[in-house]
Amino acid sequence: MLRLMLMSAEAPYLPGGYCYLWDGPLVWLHVTADLIVSVAFVLIPVALLWIVGKRRDVPFQGLVLWFSAFLVACAATNFLGVWNLWHDDYWLAAATKAVAAITAAASAGYLVLLLPKAVTLPSPRQMKEANDRLAQEVAGRERVMKQLQTLNQELESRVHSRTEELEVALREMQKENAERRTIEGALRRWEAIFAHAGWGVALANPENYRLDAVNPAFAAMHGWSADELTGKSLEEVLAPEWRARLPEMAHIADELGHHIYEAEHIRKNGSRFLVLTDLVACKDAMGRVLYRAANFQDITDRKRAETERQQATERLTHLLRETEEKSRQIEMIKQMSTLLQTCANTREAFDVVREFAARLFPRDSGALCLLNPSVSLMEAVAVWGERPPCESLFAPEDCWALRTGRVHVSSPDGVALHCTHVSVAPGASYVCVPMVAHNESIGVFSVQCGEAETRLPRDERVEAQRERELLASNFAADIALALANLRLRETLRTQSTRDPLTGLFNRRYLTESLDREVRRADRNARPLGIVMLDLDQFKPFNDAHGHEAGDALLRSFGRFIHKNTRGEDIACRYGGDEFVILLVDADLDVARRRAEELREGFGRLVVRHLNQKLDAVSFSMGVAAFPVHGTTSEDLLAAADEALYDAKAQGRNRVSIYKGRA
Repeated sequence: MLRLMLMSAEAPYLPGGYCYLWDGPLVWLHVTADLIVSVAFVLIPVALLWIVGKRRDVPFQGLVLWFSAFLVACAATNFLGVWNLWHDDYWLAAATKAVAAITAAASAGYLVLLLPKAVTLPSPRQMKEANDRLAQEVAGRERVMKQLQTLNQELESRVHSRTEELEVALREMQKENAERRTIEGALRRWEAIFAHAGWGVALANPENYRLDAVNPAFAAMHGWSADELTGKSLEEVLAPEWRARLPEMAHIADELGHHIYEAEHIRKNGSRFLVLTDLVACKDAMGRVLYRAANFQDITDRKRAETERQQATERLTHLLRETEEKSRQIEMIKQMSTLLQTCANTREAFDVVREFAARLFPRDSGALCLLNPSVSLMEAVAVWGERPPCESLFAPEDCWALRTGRVHVSSPDGVALHCTHVSVAPGASYVCVPMVAHNESIGVFSVQCGEAETRLPRDERVEAQRERELLASNFAADIALALANLRLRETLRTQSTRDPLTGLFNRRYLTESLDREVRRADRNARPLGIVMLDLDQFKPFNDAHGHEAGDALLRSFGRFIHKNTRGEDIACRYGGDEFVILLVDADLDVARRRAEELREGFGRLVVRHLNQKLDAVSFSMGVAAFPVHGTTSEDLLAAADEALYDAKAQGRNRVSIYKGRA
């Protein structure tokens, strides 16, 4: 408040120790001027430093830096002058002035040191005069270069004209020399080719086929000397059956001027060999044949190599087909394994095996045999082909593969031991592959060859049997593992949904099934019956006969319920001696009638334990129906449970219907 009064009113008092009267406008004039000077002192070095950053070639950069520091110190001094109008930070102001004095002295000293260098720098007028002199020198050099270029062009024109004249004369001379060398070279080449050619060369008279000249290669090819063959007829070196065709070959060469053919020649020792002949008819300007020249090449080795190459190509093609077939088989086995892993039960797996076995062994017959639940007999679960080799049921001892634990192959060309469970056609062969999974034998896979294979040569039959053995082994290995895993999944699924004592479904399965059936009945507007059963006096029965007898009674009761319910019905052990039966598509009257039939049927059942007849036990039942007694699974179970208690209260061994909403 005091400061505002001092700034707004005239008074003889001035803060900060100044020895003049306080005047408000004067103070603000000092403040404004000092602040503007401070800002200017800051902006000037910022601009200088920005120029130095953009232009690295600016001289005396050190002077710019010291001068910038001096200006910043001056800005701080002016700002502190304003600050000290209301504060007494005089030491700070003095220190700032000292920094300004140091930077000012440094800038002045640096400027004094740079004055001699600055004086030596050329002035703009001197730079302009130097540029003018340089431009005059460049112009003079360009005039000289143009004169030199004109002289060079004239010289090049004269040289070019003279060069063309010399090139014409040189070409004429080269043409003459080339023609001379061509004639001489052709003569030398002909002599060299004729004498040293690897192929046989011969010149024959067009009238009587007499050999006028032969080269050493032709003579050596036939086992004669060149002198011995000269003068002989070409017919004498041809095989007898080819001599009659010689006029025909010569006529073709005369007509076309050139003819290539293969013929058999005879050596001096009488041996024959195959020769490739390239016959040329040499004619004059009138078209008359002057002589016939022919090249002869012994192609015996080449023909042999071609035959071997063709055989190798056929073998390679065969191997390629085998590789493609094996790739197809492997792909099919992989596809089968994938399908087997997704099968819901063994019946689906058997259908998959039958389908892929028929595709992998299209010309064969076979069967997949597995141990039946009694583990005493082998049962054919999947068969294919015209003549399946296995009986539907047989003992494991009837198969040599199961006895030895190894693949058993039987064929007319190999082992004569036949499995008694296989009915082999005359001349047929078969293979039995034991199937082992998780170190446990589960069955055997048998494949018998088709009837067409029995008529093949022995080597082809052996090869076909070897391939069948390999494919059957791979096929059986995948099947064994997949079936073992599928059985394991079925066992685990059964254990998770079945009661181990009675074989009926457990309470967990009931909860899932009841919700599903209620929704299905509601969606299809169909009835659903539910029956809850409880054995009468089961605890006294256990106390009198023991828990083992009680378990025997529960097992018998479970078998009875399973036998006397439909396939679509769901019978579950609810807990202890309580059971629940879901009757699909059964209304209240049908459910009550079925409950009465079960009660009467169990009354006639005789249960034995340790060869002793157990006391007869009855059971009480409560019946409820959807949607009469409830629309949810909880309501239906509660209704059936209440009806069961009502049956117990009425004296047991009876069927009671829920009356809460009836």
